[in-house]
Amino acid sequence: MPLYSFQCPDCGKETELLVAFGDTPSCPACGSVAMKRLLSRVAPHANADAAGTPCAQAARDGALASFSPSECRGCACH
Repeated sequence: MPLYSFQCPDCGKETELLVAFGDTPSCPACGSVAMKRLLSRVAPHANADAAGTPCAQAARDGALASFSPSECRGCACH
């Protein structure tokens, strides 16, 4: 089941709920079923170990072409 963020228009409480498709969520604070789904924040996935490698910095600077795969030491950028 996906995790969604909701806000209750009756009491104003924001909460995250696991909701199956077609289910009607209810507010855990007041019991209202008039919940409004909020836009979810997106967290980009990044390889924390590779973030500090020289080729990762070069990729951020737009100069990745100057690095060969052997110089990247397994950061999977090539």
